[in-house]
Amino acid sequence: MVDEEAVLLAAFRRSYRGTRSWLGGTVDWELAVNGRGIPDEDLTAHGDERVRLLTRRGIAFAWEALHALDTSAPGHPMIARVSVSEVLASPGEFTGYVTFFSAAFENAMRVEHTAEGDGIQVYLFSPECTEPLAARAASA
Repeated sequence: MVDEEAVLLAAFRRSYRGTRSWLGGTVDWELAVNGRGIPDEDLTAHGDERVRLLTRRGIAFAWEALHALDTSAPGHPMIARVSVSEVLASPGEFTGYVTFFSAAFENAMRVEHTAEGDGIQVYLFSPECTEPLAARAASA
């Protein structure tokens, strides 16, 4: 859905409890509404294996969400950032996030520019996700 120029995932918007007046510009609104943690309560792996599973799960979710966006709202290119990093308060533990934002904010979000200590960041672009992930994997 488009809300005053911000492209928001409708299900995320319905569950978001904040208001736009709390935030600055359009990209801030998109980041606040369109960001979620990667579910990990069922994961028992630690270390590199946990990082791999979180990354894989986040990429699969982001791909399918961008595919659905392309199907339901073409003409609004989006980028998904999948990130996995160490929990600050629990060294050795890892958590992951997926955040969606308009492709118009690619430069402002410093896409593909990571710094030491940023953890893992993977970017998916909606024009790349025009078919379901399963179909893409089968043709690869």
